[in-house]
Amino acid sequence: MVKQLNLDASEIFSKEKFGNMWRLYVVLSVILVWCIPVWGQQLSEAEALLRLMGAEDPEYIDAAEAERLAAYLERPMKINMESLASLVASGLMSRYQAAALDDYRSRHGDILSFMELVEPLTNAGIKVYAAHGNPAEYYSIVDHHYNYYGAYAAYRAITDKLTADGWALPVLTEEDVEFVELPNPYIGSRNRKLYNLWENEDKAIVLSEVPVPYTRYDNGQPSEKPLFVYPAEAHMPTTYNLYMGGDFAETVLETNRPELPDALIFGDSFSNALETLLYTAFDETHILDLRHYKEQSLKDYLADYRPDIVICIQNDTFYYTKGGNSAVWED
Repeated sequence: MVKQLNLDASEIFSKEKFGNMWRLYVVLSVILVWCIPVWGQQLSEAEALLRLMGAEDPEYIDAAEAERLAAYLERPMKINMESLASLVASGLMSRYQAAALDDYRSRHGDILSFMELVEPLTNAGIKVYAAHGNPAEYYSIVDHHYNYYGAYAAYRAITDKLTADGWALPVLTEEDVEFVELPNPYIGSRNRKLYNLWENEDKAIVLSEVPVPYTRYDNGQPSEKPLFVYPAEAHMPTTYNLYMGGDFAETVLETNRPELPDALIFGDSFSNALETLLYTAFDETHILDLRHYKEQSLKDYLADYRPDIVICIQNDTFYYTKGGNSAVWED
């Protein structure tokens, strides 16, 4: 990372925007782009300056300009305290960009860096599996998703956090549920690429019974699809799609318990197994997969539905992409 020089922001977040505009009482995934380097790389000062100036080779860099910009490495600009004139004079952004940034600060408050946003989540113990010692039973050996034991651990982390924050939610403890391994062959995403030729004993895991009655809608239409979609015969294979029947653009689960809060879950297929558990904590649960849902932006959907709780669940390798379930600020 280029020390504290974090000024190439394509997405800008603020505390006020989190708290007031979206009513995000719990954010379990922070999705943003707020640093000059590519994530996971350590850049030298020379490499950082090359990227900042859009040059491919040091010989194309003006020496005086490079020296001026390098000064920010030792004396970072306090971006929330600088005047509009100072932002323009810095040369780090155009006059239009500086004006847009100044307008954003006046509307939404301080701009937060990636570390400022992530630190509270890390301190809150969001790295659940690591805290549990990364037990092997949380993972499928034939699929890139967690198995149902892993999904239950994530469910408990989410509901325990919400309960600690003051939400009175019904929580399914281990005494309330019974896990069952299906007899069917389980063809996960990895073994499927091998035409299921790798012999193994991995099994799909489900609940013995549906915890809470519900009414389901898929893509705006009433649906009779169950939470767990089983093969017709025990010898027939199953896949991760058994959870919720796979990916849908929009699913709504109603439990007719108005005393409970409403929730919105958005994310990719990693949410599927969790949906079969999380819906039990809420009156009405809306579930979006923004890779497929195109009716309106997430911001507009939130404005129309106005859930009490919003949860993002997705593959962490997609956190810093701009499409699909990471396109959270698109209009």
